[in-house]
Amino acid sequence: MIKASGIKPANSLWIYILLKKSNMKLKLMIIMAVIIIPGCKKSRNADPVSHDCKVITFKNYENEQPRGIYTYSYNQNGTISQLKSGDNAITYTYAADKINVNINEIKSEITLTDGRATKYTDGGSSYELYSYNPEGYLSKVEFYVADKINTRYELKYTQDNLTTISQLYTNGSGGSESYNLAYSADLNSYGAFMASPPAYFFERLKVIPVQFLGKMSKNMVSKMNKILEYTSNDGVKHKVEDIFVFTFEKDAKGNYVVIDNVNTDRRSENGIVKSTTTKSTKYDFTYDCN
Repeated sequence: MIKASGIKPANSLWIYILLKKSNMKLKLMIIMAVIIIPGCKKSRNADPVSHDCKVITFKNYENEQPRGIYTYSYNQNGTISQLKSGDNAITYTYAADKINVNINEIKSEITLTDGRATKYTDGGSSYELYSYNPEGYLSKVEFYVADKINTRYELKYTQDNLTTISQLYTNGSGGSESYNLAYSADLNSYGAFMASPPAYFFERLKVIPVQFLGKMSKNMVSKMNKILEYTSNDGVKHKVEDIFVFTFEKDAKGNYVVIDNVNTDRRSENGIVKSTTTKSTKYDFTYDCN
């Protein structure tokens, strides 16, 4: 996460609000909360793959070193009820118009409108609002601080896939952030990583079960490019470019059992590259298909 004077990206603010009481393993759990979310047999998009298999465990590796083992539990409706790793847990309880989320001692509420998440709040004056386009895809994410809009993101789709996310700071801090996504020919899976691409970019959406986030992209994401540009108080122009490349392995049932991600992070100041780092992440999954 970037720390710079003169700009505070909205994601940084929300990570702080959500994780200020959390340890590192819980932070990773939150980041991974929607990597595997169960699909519904009834498809909301005729093309993406949907099946009854549910993830029960996944293992996370970073630069080939194990980071943790996570287990999923489900309620009688097949919806996720808990994600647990060691002593840390994220639990969900459902009502017709809301979802209550308990991340250890941090309690939050997700407002549902027509079966879609439209608001995420911890009960204070800072919250997020979500809007959907006529086709049913998530199209706008707005961050509010002290009941005033802080940042707005617009999401655009091409041929049923999310292809660009554009960010606009509305708090006068300046800066810009954009994302471009490319896709493989593989059909999306209701139970696989990136099942709802917007959840990768927004911390709150990582906590919301994917079936409450509208329609998903048709295909599996193969590459993402994030560019963040801003000017700090000392006049230095910063540019951060993150490139993510994904590869997948399936089992005989079409479940994604291994997901590899290589992330290249390149940082520049006044047009001069200052650092380039590469990190590899791997996820192994176990399913229950009963």
